[in-house]
Amino acid sequence: LPFLAESMMRVDSSALQFEAAWALTNVASTQFTYAVVETPNAVNYLVQLLRSNHANVREQAAWCLGNIAGDGVEYRNGVLSTGALEALIINLQQPANDNLLGNVVWCVSNLCR
Repeated sequence: LPFLAESMMRVDSSALQFEAAWALTNVASTQFTYAVVETPNAVNYLVQLLRSNHANVREQAAWCLGNIAGDGVEYRNGVLSTGALEALIINLQQPANDNLLGNVVWCVSNLCR
């Protein structure tokens, strides 16, 4: 998982960022959410991706963060402590498309639980 986390910071390849975030999203949707949370910088990098120039990357980051936040109060609070809400609100105010908007709304709803 550390390789995937580091791949999210490859600003030279939005395709790699997307695929890495997607893989982490899949892990975070299982009983192994903790593995994503415990991967150094993974959550912080996902939050950074919410400000990507690429809507598909932002959407995938929001989906993964929503999976993490939805897994319990501790993880929700951890995501909130990263400042994710500010970046999510920007995406709510200026969504690139309906899919992005849907995933951001879902993520925010998990942060409000």
